[in-house]
Amino acid sequence: MRKGSIVKAIRLRGQYSYGMAFPLTDAGLENLKSNVEKMAASGEPVEGSDISFYFGARRYVVPPNFTVGQGQQASEHPSLHRYTDIDRYEKMSHVFQAGEQVYVTEKIHGANSRVAMIDGELMVGSRKTQRKAPDNDQVFEGDPYKDNMYWFPLSIPGVKLLLEDLGKSYIQVILFGEIFGKGIQGSFDYGQSNLAYAAFDLMLNGVYQNPATLHGLLERYQIPYAPIDYTGEFDEGYIRTYVAAPSRLTERHIREGVVIRPLNERRDARHGRVVAKWLNPAYLVKKSEDKIEDNQE
Repeated sequence: MRKGSIVKAIRLRGQYSYGMAFPLTDAGLENLKSNVEKMAASGEPVEGSDISFYFGARRYVVPPNFTVGQGQQASEHPSLHRYTDIDRYEKMSHVFQAGEQVYVTEKIHGANSRVAMIDGELMVGSRKTQRKAPDNDQVFEGDPYKDNMYWFPLSIPGVKLLLEDLGKSYIQVILFGEIFGKGIQGSFDYGQSNLAYAAFDLMLNGVYQNPATLHGLLERYQIPYAPIDYTGEFDEGYIRTYVAAPSRLTERHIREGVVIRPLNERRDARHGRVVAKWLNPAYLVKKSEDKIEDNQE
């Protein structure tokens, strides 16, 4: 493979292909083979270990091309935490335990959003960048496209009210969600002619809340949330049926996949917070064909 090549998902004779596996000796990578053997001898984990640095491989991300304003960058507040960097289910399938109670939601292909109340101050951010507030709150009475899209969730009355109410009891309140719709991720507009929002997680004083607490609050404050596919005992075969199921938000296009979380928040010694995304194979192929990329902002 020449330098600068991109590995993509494709269909080969009706089967989904995400790459290729072969013995290290066949690739002339004796040094890599020797180092992996040393890792095995030292008792370090081998299966599932990341060896991409030996190949100089990295994830390629096409810069997002939004047609709506993103707003100016602000200095990042240390308590405006970024959302969990979710691993693919293929890497974490062994972490979920048989019979464990889990919570499965549709994964929405949009822009990650953080809206927060930190020490009594409203703050907003994209996935990686805090965003300055609009100059005039009245813009939300008009067209949300004409201002900072990341402040759009606060045009939903319940969002601001939830932050204000919880902010009376907690120093740090962060509601995580997805902004989606026209102009966010190309053809994945979910049938929305404007912006839309769905919450999917809540952090209070550094602690992610269990789904029961989260949804109790979202229902009380009438805040839209990511569609729930399944709640019950972990069953890989059953959950698989939702991965490529029709989207619950639109009939216009396929779904991206699902997100799996335990009903009781927990951590894994190797992977950290237990939460995984299981992506629809058809979405991965379309993503490769149409150059669709996750919004890293």
